[in-house]
Amino acid sequence: KKIVLDEIEKRKEEIISICRSIYDEPEEGFKEFRTREKIKSFFVKENIPYEEFSITGIKGILKGGGDINIGVFSEMDALFNPSHPDSKNGLVHACGHFAQIGYLIGVAIGINRIRKYLSGNIFLFGTPAEEFIDLSFREELKKDGKIRFFGGKQEMIREGVIDDVHIGIMAHGDSSYRGRYFIVGYGTNGFVSKMIRFKGRPAHAGAEPEKGINALHMMTLSIDAINMIRERFRDKDHIRVHYISTKGGDSVNVIPDDVRMEMYVRGASTNAILSVDKLVDRAIIGSSYALGGDVNIKTIPGYLPLIQNKELSEIFKKNAEEIGIKVVERDFSGASTDMGDISHIIPVIHPSFSGFSGKFHGEDFKMVDEEMACIIPAKVIAMTIIDLLYDKALARKIIENYKPLLTKEDYLSFMNKLERETSSSEIYFKSDG
Repeated sequence: KKIVLDEIEKRKEEIISICRSIYDEPEEGFKEFRTREKIKSFFVKENIPYEEFSITGIKGILKGGGDINIGVFSEMDALFNPSHPDSKNGLVHACGHFAQIGYLIGVAIGINRIRKYLSGNIFLFGTPAEEFIDLSFREELKKDGKIRFFGGKQEMIREGVIDDVHIGIMAHGDSSYRGRYFIVGYGTNGFVSKMIRFKGRPAHAGAEPEKGINALHMMTLSIDAINMIRERFRDKDHIRVHYISTKGGDSVNVIPDDVRMEMYVRGASTNAILSVDKLVDRAIIGSSYALGGDVNIKTIPGYLPLIQNKELSEIFKKNAEEIGIKVVERDFSGASTDMGDISHIIPVIHPSFSGFSGKFHGEDFKMVDEEMACIIPAKVIAMTIIDLLYDKALARKIIENYKPLLTKEDYLSFMNKLERETSSSEIYFKSDG
């Protein structure tokens, strides 16, 4: 471990420089071409073989001396927040994904020195498109046959990229507390997403409004109806229903006849998500019907709830404390991640690391501790990998004890069944019990 830690420490300025460079050139999911090139250039310089996948994904391969494969996952995409002072064309790394490239590169630097002593291999993943945004763009990618699902790790599962991965390790930035810390053990919400189109009838908004059907009012009434059912959401299910309008009409003097929304329905379990999803669809369809219009709802498979492996979390916690970093245990986060999908198939951890301040996805989010954000996670992840593969019995035990919730085939079948189109012609006036 000392050899690995010293090597990472020796090259920390190089690692931080790459992270800064990625922060300065934010890219949307499935468009992270410059980011991938930076990771690829590093792999080439270090003589690390690599493969590409899922439009912009990249996988570096460190071969050890055994047959256990550990995947280290990092995310490359930014998100839209034009209010952020560092945004470029509206994009900014206000979720900290750029810092994850720091631990990916740091692990590669450290483990590459001692990989021949390990009883397994390490796959270094630069994964695309974790932020589930710009659904219209991803819909076009799907129509063109370039993707099937809208999340990067979902595509990795579908394409077979993780078929030979036995254990997954990832970490994510956090700004909840002051000082240096990791957070371990928490679960997250899963979700389904919706693309909604309200269809009314145009008319002159001043002269003959009575001849129109206002699609904007249909959306407004749908929002009111959803708010009316919030008291039915159970606290333990951590339900979140939130939305944006992507089109509110075409002209102020024309009754809006084409209004569009994007929406998430989040929850702590798939059963909770599916139960609320039915209520939400009925609220939208009923509101549209009440005003005499039509609506089309495309429901899109989102992410599954995250389930972190307790044995892996304990190993990570021990290593973090060994180098003097406080570890906080948390039960739950209302956010979502496509690492949740992978956690249903193989054992994973997804701890959070400090080094940031401000609100996640907010205009004030920023990195305030470069070493904590970009270097220390690399050290702790590398130490965890050594524990798992220097004595392969430890990794083997975790793999054998893990009971997958879904096989790859079950996962793909379930996700395909989530996708559907619903319209106002499918109204059912009946109780849901």
